[in-house]
Amino acid sequence: MSTDSFIGTRISKISNLKFIKGQSVNIAEEASKVIVVEFWATWCPPCRNSIPHLTEVQRKFKDQGLIIVGVTNEKDDSNKITDFVNDMADKMDYTVAIDVDETARKGIFVPSGSRGIPTAFILIGNEVVWFGHPMDGSFENEIQKALDKAKA
Repeated sequence: MSTDSFIGTRISKISNLKFIKGQSVNIAEEASKVIVVEFWATWCPPCRNSIPHLTEVQRKFKDQGLIIVGVTNEKDDSNKITDFVNDMADKMDYTVAIDVDETARKGIFVPSGSRGIPTAFILIGNEVVWFGHPMDGSFENEIQKALDKAKA
């Protein structure tokens, strides 16, 4: 599937996320909310490099209602994910969840045709309005467009 053909796709409810930082978010059920779902892993150097940037973006757009949720499908064996997030502290200052049953991966990442992480998806409610690398130069502009559209 090409990027253009996935834009506008409506995703189904994402269930069984284990939130380990921040408040629980009902992804695809927050009708007028703009949510960034970013797929990442502790073992991924580009993911670790994008974490401070995502924190900056969350802080920049928080007052406009943006919610960023970092989602990993790694298992939290021996609290690996929890320890990683706790060690990052304020450097990873957005919501983080474990995709326990991989419903987010199967509902968003796989159907998009994405192949690598980190990959971020901007959603308005349950509709995908943009996706790509969170360090992409257009990422913040696309978030602002989504926030403006959600307000309209």
